[in-house]
Amino acid sequence: MLFTRAPICPSIRRGSSGEVGIMYSSIITTAQAAKLLGVSPRTAQLWIESGEIPSWKTPGGHRRVFLSDVLSLLACVDPGQPAPPVVCVLADERRHAMWTGALKRLRVGSIACFDDPIAAAVAMGAAVPEVLLVHAETADDLRPAFLTSLRAVRLLDRLRIVVATHLSPEVVHKLLVPALACETVQLDESTVDLAPNLGGLSCFR
Repeated sequence: MLFTRAPICPSIRRGSSGEVGIMYSSIITTAQAAKLLGVSPRTAQLWIESGEIPSWKTPGGHRRVFLSDVLSLLACVDPGQPAPPVVCVLADERRHAMWTGALKRLRVGSIACFDDPIAAAVAMGAAVPEVLLVHAETADDLRPAFLTSLRAVRLLDRLRIVVATHLSPEVVHKLLVPALACETVQLDESTVDLAPNLGGLSCFR
């Protein structure tokens, strides 16, 4: 049985009226939390590190969480709905805050931003995201060779690629289609609120 050997430790909870009470909950590992949530250990780790699940580090550097916190999160998840997607953003560093802000308004799990394709590839190898969002302000930013190479990696066969660009549809089509299956979001200089543009994509619904 899972958790039969987990220690029982007190955790502090504050009630709606402001009073502080102590409840007892098993301490579990990231791997155990992932199994309960039905996600990979890496995805659970991303949720924990982003603060979705409260956690702390042991003296040995290992993350630990309370079983009660994981069960609370599980209770909020509609079993008929897929888990929120983990999103990797490849964009100029100046654009990271913009995309993070827009994505946080949508139904997403965690967000990781990179400005270097090699760093993004390494991160995707360690924790496969559901969506790769590429911000292409110029034709060079499209990186067709890099994106096409991702399609050859079996581990990434379910990766959804979204290209958000100021380039014309004709240019994008010429460089990326039909060699690369992707979705596009057309941007212009007047685009201020990016969330509606992304919200129309099936991967964020």
